[in-house]
Amino acid sequence: LPYEKYYDVNIIKEATEYEIEYWYKLYLNIKKNKLKLNTFDLPKKIFKKLVDDRNWLILELKLKKEYQEDAVDTPLSICFIHKSKNNISPIFLGLDYDYFEQFKPYRQNLFQVIKQGVKLDVDNIYLGMEAGLEKSRFGATLLKKSAYIQTNESYNLERLNIFAVTK
Repeated sequence: LPYEKYYDVNIIKEATEYEIEYWYKLYLNIKKNKLKLNTFDLPKKIFKKLVDDRNWLILELKLKKEYQEDAVDTPLSICFIHKSKNNISPIFLGLDYDYFEQFKPYRQNLFQVIKQGVKLDVDNIYLGMEAGLEKSRFGATLLKKSAYIQTNESYNLERLNIFAVTK
């Protein structure tokens, strides 16, 4: 991958409050821009708890010093990967969009997640629900899934349906 040479890739074992604060800012960058799959904001304390949980990998991508334009040594990407016995799944991602076009941190993040899966010798790497084209470049296959909900009242759902966009 042509952009790999620009990055230092780190698996984080511990973090300062400043780092967690910065990761949260990167996470919110994604959250604000991804409107197809939008949920509530996660509480910041979750990120601290994930650092201490052995079922999670925290993958950090930083620009190597020679490619940094300023003295700020902050990550361009942070990815929280859940790991089980035979699978890994990147669940939360944060990106610095100021470097998005120049250094392709999202694509590099996908590549590094796959490398972690190979290193851990997992059976499956579940890459999530968006950016299908980007993920297909790495050989990912689309699995169609459905979700169902049950509600005790339908008034609010019916009201929302009035505003539904149809194609």
